[in-house]
Amino acid sequence: METIEIASNYKILKGFIMNKNTNNSKDKPSTGLIHLTINTGHCVTHDPSFLWPCTYELMKPMLCYHGGSIPGLPEFTVGWHSHCDAHRIAIAKRGKPVILCALASGSNAANKLWDSLVNFSFPILTTDSIIPTQPNTTPWLAVVLLQDALALSPFELGMLGSFESCLGLAMLRHIKESNT
Repeated sequence: METIEIASNYKILKGFIMNKNTNNSKDKPSTGLIHLTINTGHCVTHDPSFLWPCTYELMKPMLCYHGGSIPGLPEFTVGWHSHCDAHRIAIAKRGKPVILCALASGSNAANKLWDSLVNFSFPILTTDSIIPTQPNTTPWLAVVLLQDALALSPFELGMLGSFESCLGLAMLRHIKESNT
């Protein structure tokens, strides 16, 4: 398995590094995962092939236990709660939440899930922030960077963005496999 050496001799699976196989529109019909950061409006669509098999295998224990330590980022943990098509995800650094995510794996809970995440983000957004609209199709992963995310390094933010995409795709695959 190929790895990239990073600071403090931690190793990261290359599968967590984003490739550029993305579509930058939330309005086009999606065959993959729409990943939207509410604070910035940044939006990409990832094809399911974006998730490398080795990355999925690495994430399987996390999927079974609904969370755990983030590989390659030892100070970070992730946890989530799922109900039907709605999955609420929190990412923390040393126990302090820095990112909240919502994964809509189907249309049943999408509107309620979107509203709860956008309403939560209002205190964080500046007065001149433009709140993006909800994607027209599912699945989507919406992300809110919390105030404490401002203290993260650009490296950490980049790695967490890639992790969010991989986690969303892994959760969708896990759901699909569990239903068959």
